[in-house]
Amino acid sequence: MRNEKESGYIIAWNLLKKSDPHHGCRVREKCIRFAEILNLNDKDIDLLSNAALFHDIGKSFIAPGILNKPGVLSAEERIKIEEHPIFSESIIQKLEFDQKDKLLKIIRHHHENYDGSGYPDNISGEQIPYLSRLIFIVDTFDALISIRPYREKVYSIDEAKEIMAEQSGIRYDPKLLIIFLNNIDRILLKEDFVEKRIS
Repeated sequence: MRNEKESGYIIAWNLLKKSDPHHGCRVREKCIRFAEILNLNDKDIDLLSNAALFHDIGKSFIAPGILNKPGVLSAEERIKIEEHPIFSESIIQKLEFDQKDKLLKIIRHHHENYDGSGYPDNISGEQIPYLSRLIFIVDTFDALISIRPYREKVYSIDEAKEIMAEQSGIRYDPKLLIIFLNNIDRILLKEDFVEKRIS
């Protein structure tokens, strides 16, 4: 069983490398730091670590022309992007991981909005797995302060904090978000404090 789990991790990692492994690694590290502030137990942190690393693995099934498209996506392209949590779930389903049932739910629901307007299942509030809500906050913040092909601007840390605070209780769990924002200096990585410019 251990060899199967190690093999599952390697297969997943090789697939992740086809999309954006750096994002997954950054989100995992920041999620772990956030989890330690929240005093989560080791079992939950291990689960969170895998979910955060592989939450976007399904993007390996989406054409690079869509993933890396500058500017606004078409309606059809947006639908394809919003299917990536389901793609991620289907990939992990075929592999061996500890706590796999929980892992699948966390990955599937990492883009659900707190008010129920997210995807893929439009669930809300505490219907959304706790660790999905945590990943969503970290994932979004990382995207806001990073260079992304679909956006001309890289937001500063203060700008990203303001953007997310405005969506508290709408997109994000308000209790988790306030803890995240109040501890941002302990959660972010050194590279996050380096100014990024789009060439």
